[in-house]
Amino acid sequence: MTRQQIQKAIDLTGQIYTSQYRGRVLRNPHGVLDSLFATRAIVALGEPDRTLEPVLLHALQTARYVDARDTADASVVAGVAAKVSAAHGHSLDENAFAAKLPDDEGLANLTGDRMRKTLARMRELSGTGVPQLLATVGDHHEVIQDGGLYGGAETVLNAIRAVTDRAFPIH
Repeated sequence: MTRQQIQKAIDLTGQIYTSQYRGRVLRNPHGVLDSLFATRAIVALGEPDRTLEPVLLHALQTARYVDARDTADASVVAGVAAKVSAAHGHSLDENAFAAKLPDDEGLANLTGDRMRKTLARMRELSGTGVPQLLATVGDHHEVIQDGGLYGGAETVLNAIRAVTDRAFPIH
């Protein structure tokens, strides 16, 4: 990324991209941006407790963009997932989970099914581009895009509240 691209990303998202991230991750000639293990970990932690999904996502983003850790590495993802699990009263064997992320067929199928369903729903709702969030409230589904996702937590919550209001209008 150029300095201008980094600044634009910071301006749009408010995300901090540390110099460690730029030096050790972004400019790593052998680095890979692959979210497969992170996605599988989010799905796995969501099985017993869906509230862990956004918590793990945030922790993985912090690990990558602030702490400059390689979140394409299953052991890094497993370490972050184990800490999130422990902080929320769940036990997770870090080493077993690291082995499960690349090789567990059931988790791979579960993740693939969830991704296919989400993509189909997004197509139905004409969601395109990045970033976007599929918000489901009861039987009501909407895609939140662009401005609704770039203003930080309060902006995202307001966008979700608006979806909720449309899902359950007061007459």
